[in-house]
Amino acid sequence: MMKKSMPQEIYEEALKERAKPDPLKKRQACEKGWLAVTEAVDQYLAQQHSIHIPKGRAETHVKRTTALVDLGGIDPKAQELADNVSKIADQLHGACFYGGEDSPHYDTVLKKTVRKILELTGCWNGQEE
Repeated sequence: MMKKSMPQEIYEEALKERAKPDPLKKRQACEKGWLAVTEAVDQYLAQQHSIHIPKGRAETHVKRTTALVDLGGIDPKAQELADNVSKIADQLHGACFYGGEDSPHYDTVLKKTVRKILELTGCWNGQEE
């Protein structure tokens, strides 16, 4: 069996937490989904384009998104990633985790959009737990 990437492990943990009835766990699951995305995209940018995004700085999200948009003209995956990363930043990271909102819609974003990003970035090994 192929080893799972760190973003995939984080994603699978987020899915488990999102399924729990505890509202705090559901919010934390959204943030883990966001973390899986940032890790996957940062790995993609480093491996495919030698762009290294600094960790833990206020401008990190802006730098990540700007890099993806700038690469969009030469790398179709980058533009698709840019569109989806912004959606996840707004919904999972912003509205769900920080805003405390809860909706079944976030389950769909986590299951489909985060997984799509993992697949696009090469962080999905094709196997589920």
